[in-house]
Amino acid sequence: MKKSRCQSGAVVTLEPCSPVQARDIGARLRQADYDELLTLHNRARDIVPDFLYAVVANHPSLAVMVRGEPVAVGGCIPLTDQHAAVWLLCTDGLAEADVGVRATRVMRRQVDEWARRWSLINVLDGHNALHLKFVRALGFEFGDRDGRALLFKREAAHV
Repeated sequence: MKKSRCQSGAVVTLEPCSPVQARDIGARLRQADYDELLTLHNRARDIVPDFLYAVVANHPSLAVMVRGEPVAVGGCIPLTDQHAAVWLLCTDGLAEADVGVRATRVMRRQVDEWARRWSLINVLDGHNALHLKFVRALGFEFGDRDGRALLFKREAAHV
């Protein structure tokens, strides 16, 4: 388990996420994260909790926990032997300044581990300011833009 302590005393940890936790996070997504799912993946709000449940049930995922509560869910889904898609969806609990800084540190260590194995890639909504900030802080580079969809990538460390 990776963890970091906030100035407020709250501990931020990265733990395996259960499908039930993912469903809970899906019901509490930030509006910008829901907008991203709608814009890029055509997912209506009422199906998001069950959609996340299914993703996590089929792909090992991680929960960002603050004060024992899941505030974000994400993971890395292998696409080929050399490439994987990374993803993260957040609640308002991750948007707190101190929590976000600590969560970024914890997530950076995990992303570094994934990048030793795969080149990482995905797209995000270019209007989702929090995701832009996290992706940049996690060492990704931005690529092509198609409307609101913005490609981000990080080459594998072994390549």
